[in-house]
Amino acid sequence: MGRTIEQAAGAVASAGPTFVGAQKLPSVGGSASGAPITGKLSFSVPTRIDGVLRGEVRSSALLVVGETGSVDGTLRASEVLVLGEVRGEIRGADRLEIGPRGRVHGKVEARTLIVNEGGILDAQCVVRA
Repeated sequence: MGRTIEQAAGAVASAGPTFVGAQKLPSVGGSASGAPITGKLSFSVPTRIDGVLRGEVRSSALLVVGETGSVDGTLRASEVLVLGEVRGEIRGADRLEIGPRGRVHGKVEARTLIVNEGGILDAQCVVRA
């Protein structure tokens, strides 16, 4: 069996920030006020979302929706790890993994789809080779 995104990234989901190698992933959200971020965001480095985000996110690298992260909108990323919640669409992912407490509602398009025990997938799915 292959490694999960979490293992490949060196992430420890239950132990706080996500790390890739020895570097902490840049984090979006997680403000003390809990105010949502609205708009379009684009990343070229592995990134973690720990707050509320409404809109569109594009990434050419790993995108992690952390345990406290919530996205309402569209995600387009090469690799997606959902530990929190996504409502909307996840499109064009080479690999989508839903963690044990992750939740995805909406539409999903990915080459590889993994739902860990305890994860919730309530979506229209297209898995392509």
